[in-house]
Amino acid sequence: MSARRFSAAIAGLLFLAVAGRGQEPAGDAAGPPRPAAGTGSTEGSAEALTQLSKGLDAVTKRLTVTTADEQWKLAIFGALVGETISSTQRITSPGSYLFVNPFLGRDSPSIEVQGRSTSLGGILVGPEVAGFQSGGQLLVYLYGESPFANLYGAFFAFAYGELKNDDWRFAFGLNQDLFNPLNPSTLNFGYGLYAGNTGFIRGQIRAERFLKPDDDLQITLQGAIGQPVVSEYATPFPGSDLTLGETNGWPNVEGRVAVGFGKLATRTGATTPTRRVEVGVSGLIGQVRTSTAATRVLATTAGVGVDLTANLTDRMGVKTEFYKGQAMGSYFGGSGQSVNLETFQAIRSLGGWAEAWYYLTPCLHTHWGAGIDDPRDGDVGNNQRQQNQFAFGNIIWDVTKNLQLGFEVSRYDTLWNLPNIPSTDAWIFHTRVALKF
Repeated sequence: MSARRFSAAIAGLLFLAVAGRGQEPAGDAAGPPRPAAGTGSTEGSAEALTQLSKGLDAVTKRLTVTTADEQWKLAIFGALVGETISSTQRITSPGSYLFVNPFLGRDSPSIEVQGRSTSLGGILVGPEVAGFQSGGQLLVYLYGESPFANLYGAFFAFAYGELKNDDWRFAFGLNQDLFNPLNPSTLNFGYGLYAGNTGFIRGQIRAERFLKPDDDLQITLQGAIGQPVVSEYATPFPGSDLTLGETNGWPNVEGRVAVGFGKLATRTGATTPTRRVEVGVSGLIGQVRTSTAATRVLATTAGVGVDLTANLTDRMGVKTEFYKGQAMGSYFGGSGQSVNLETFQAIRSLGGWAEAWYYLTPCLHTHWGAGIDDPRDGDVGNNQRQQNQFAFGNIIWDVTKNLQLGFEVSRYDTLWNLPNIPSTDAWIFHTRVALKF
């Protein structure tokens, strides 16, 4: 795409958005629906429960969903999505790109026209149980069991139940990691994973405690045990089935402490109230085992992370994450690699990402960011990634609460431990049309 065409596209979106300003915003998420995370998380707060209950009451007046127990309320949501993704070099995977493929040589542009970001979800609110509000969430995309396969099928992002009140929350099932829970606001379903963004989804049992000394301060204590290895994004290259390792009979243990500052308020474009600033510190510990006919090696999975979200004004803000750890492939650290494919020893790595956003109007917002994941060179074996980084910029137009248009430009640069193969890079151009319901 030429600079002239790119400028024309941006100008066109700006003109249309200004012409349509005043329409009801469709929320602040640039990409597909994702879990509630960020400043002043209100999971367990009275405000969030009241808002959700009112929303479900309104929905059920228009649409009755029969459940086995009449005490349960169900709200169905989702999006019908169409996308085009073109790149100057072959990327992996084309529909949810994570890095640049080194094996196909130069001059290998690609294009993908897909609807795999289409989603269907449900939020359930049940009866009170011993002073706790019962509920849960289910969310499914069309990426299939392994997004790398580039085939349509069910990809489960969430499937959990919960019990919560103003002070406590207990959740169980398929949920987002506590470790570094934020995501950059990309159109790309890959969210910068393998390139500085750590934390994914896994089966887990968690407990959370909410402390609110006053209206301007909230402290959240979180702990969980979870599945040690998740393989949905395991790299499809020779020997890659060993990259992440396997479970060794012990769950991973995750913990996070978050502090939110400022009164709860609904900023421009948002649908739920947040606090002005939230800072979180998280950690994890676990094990992975690599077994072959000749050897059996244990590696310790460990990491520490820091996350920050700040609403600088009503219209603009920043968020960022940083991590340092080892054998963190199933959390997408080490550029998705837990162990050296030759020695099976843990790969040590560090990385992070940062993003800034701005609402030009209540209906038009833009997000810019970058990230990098840097495994230690001496820990990486042949045919493995030594570094992976990305940068992106997008503009999102919420035409109405149901229609969203988006355009994003990103660049990925992947360094491989391969003889005679330099760093591979690609420019990626991503457009999206989404009908939300």
